Amino acid sequence: MTTILLLASIQALFLAILVFAKKNKQLSDMILGVWLTLIAVHVAIYFADAKLGVLSPSLLNLNAGFPFLQGPFLFLYVKTLTDHGARIRSSYIYHFIPYILHVGYLYFVLNSFSSNPDGLQITIHIFEQPAFFNILLLGSVPFYAGWSFILLRAFRLNILSTFSSIEKINLDWLRYLIYGMGLVWLIVIIVFLTVKIQGSGQSHDVRHLIFVALTVFVYAIGYFGLKQTAIFSNMLLYTNQADLSEVNKLIEVKLVKTSNPADSQKYKKSSLKDNEASAVLKSLRAYMEANKPYMDDQLTLPELADALTVSVNHLSQVINELCQQNFFDFVNAYRVDEVKRKLQDPKNEVFSLLSIAYDCGFGSKSAFNQIFKYNTGQTPTQFKQHLNKS
Repeated sequence: MTTILLLASIQALFLAILVFAKKNKQLSDMILGVWLTLIAVHVAIYFADAKLGVLSPSLLNLNAGFPFLQGPFLFLYVKTLTDHGARIRSSYIYHFIPYILHVGYLYFVLNSFSSNPDGLQITIHIFEQPAFFNILLLGSVPFYAGWSFILLRAFRLNILSTFSSIEKINLDWLRYLIYGMGLVWLIVIIVFLTVKIQGSGQSHDVRHLIFVALTVFVYAIGYFGLKQTAIFSNMLLYTNQADLSEVNKLIEVKLVKTSNPADSQKYKKSSLKDNEASAVLKSLRAYMEANKPYMDDQLTLPELADALTVSVNHLSQVINELCQQNFFDFVNAYRVDEVKRKLQDPKNEVFSLLSIAYDCGFGSKSAFNQIFKYNTGQTPTQFKQHLNKS
């Protein structure tokens, strides 16, 4: 067991060093680095206690509250990673109140210095505490994991309203991180139920499963994190050179396919008049037909707005309200039409479907197949076979 604790501590510390060594670190990097460092210290303290057994009870009690920090760090990491330009806010302190309450309970209630003349303190194990703290602890990670998924969904909608291709914007890392923490916490809950059923005296060994799960989680962070360049390299999650300050203003844009009166409320204070919106749409259509900017697989909303000399927000409003689409669907509809035109041209019979797709602005085979079928109801192969029969 002590070997597992040592491995987890070393791995967490190693990953923290990698994060802190990055150039051009973002706030999300700092939060991840601090989180990994705390995991390393947390596990190292238990390792030292198990191996040496000479640690101060005060230190052990302070360390016992660390599980209350897992949920907040997960949430703050996801929040700052998906919000470019995020800053530390005073409101973040509220997420750490459960930890502060727990430590306060250990020091000033369970171990009252004033009433203990010998200065002795009591160390407690996880779950051997009032029901209030057990409920707070067991519910913290599921709560923060759910909140993190909401942020992740909002971020994805933001991407769809700003980028025309999302193959290089990898959200898998965040999903794996949330799933991993959820799995660790599932094991924590199972251990808790086992302790309550069997009794603390007979279930000491089962608690080791928590540290085994935490060790696997830390190594998984290393494996997926090192593969995910947005985390452990100098690249941002946004792999595009778009104006990110404008991108962040679009976080509330919703993915719509049909008219929704409620969505129009977000443009209620817009300065864009109806006749101006119509003019922008006419200019947009003409530009898309004449210049075919969708052939660029990295086309973004700010780039298109700059080419049309209109504001990003006004162009987004026109596409959302007048076209009833988000930017992603708007651009890819043109790409699908371009593919269809090329397939109908006998001169292109020598080219493969995939080469035509790349030529029309699609960034990957999977994206091409999914988007084409979404727009036409047929796979590209089925569409081509239908043409050949005609």
